[in-house]
Amino acid sequence: MVAKLAGAYMERARLDIEALGDAYARAAAEPAERGAEIERIAALAHDVEGQGGSFGYPLMSAIGASLSKFCRAAKRCEDDQLELIKTHIDAMKAVIANRLEGNGGARGAELIGLLRIANEKRRT
Repeated sequence: MVAKLAGAYMERARLDIEALGDAYARAAAEPAERGAEIERIAALAHDVEGQGGSFGYPLMSAIGASLSKFCRAAKRCEDDQLELIKTHIDAMKAVIANRLEGNGGARGAELIGLLRIANEKRRT
């Protein structure tokens, strides 16, 4: 039963990542729609955050939490800040593509480190 649910989670995660990518693309292409798309990204990231840990992917939850927090704090999202969103989405893709369960080991630590660096760059 758990294995079946885990498979369903992987498909759900792929769909969520696809939706995140679509929202990111719209935010990048249509500055007038950016606010609404950032809100959509925040909601999707919150969903990713809530589901990952339940299915053995707490790394996905951590990335989702980071992305959701960033989007909710962003008053306006400039082009350079959009890159941080893309970095989060790319990290999620890597987790799913490599099936990085648990904390993801060395690769998971690398992904979290890259997100921290990207986040710090955005603040400076």
